[in-house]
Amino acid sequence: LPVAVRAAMRGTSNQTAIASPGCVLIDSFHVNNQCDKALLLKGWNQIIPPGEHVVQGSRQDDALRLSWRLVDGPSNYDYVELSGSWLGPGSELCGHPNYATWLGFTTSSRYEALDPASGALACADAGAEVRFDATDCPGVASTGWACDFEASAINNCESAAATYQQERTFAINGDGSNSPLFKCGAGDGEWCGNSSELPLRARVEQLARVSRGLVDRLHKPPEGDQVEADSLHLKSHVQ
Repeated sequence: LPVAVRAAMRGTSNQTAIASPGCVLIDSFHVNNQCDKALLLKGWNQIIPPGEHVVQGSRQDDALRLSWRLVDGPSNYDYVELSGSWLGPGSELCGHPNYATWLGFTTSSRYEALDPASGALACADAGAEVRFDATDCPGVASTGWACDFEASAINNCESAAATYQQERTFAINGDGSNSPLFKCGAGDGEWCGNSSELPLRARVEQLARVSRGLVDRLHKPPEGDQVEADSLHLKSHVQ
């Protein structure tokens, strides 16, 4: 069951909207449901049938995450942490998205940042993907998740659940390739690095949440920079 989220920045023009320093303006939000079952998108409380759909309007809750579940269950939501509030299309995203899968999962998914002018990936660290499959789940099936880790990854980064997540979590690079860490070059920005500091700090602060923050976040410009964009398209794929 796959889900996908995409985002994209356009080049500057006289009509260009200027985002706040360290933020990006998201103009449109697309969800591509590649499952054969309908999804419930939390916050908008919108049913997403199979296929790609544009999500419009501001949401009423869950502003710190992108959360979805199968309409017919299990009952818990898969989600992407946004590390900041985002109300919906037309508003700014100022945090670093990252997966938080340490409790368990029902679907695999990916999110991407795209250039709306070309449709190409927008930056060096343009997204992330988790390739999960309940048929090889290292946990148990429950009413909450298709694969319930029973919080086993919290206390032990070497556990089967933690190893499973690390081996199946990938960065999406600007050239479209996947890798355990982003492939960053000179000029790609301070947040596109392979430093071990951020993943280590994330594990300490989040009790060994193993979906690596450095691998799973969308690019944020250095503090004080302005991102000029008339649209940022966010697209999510759920499988």
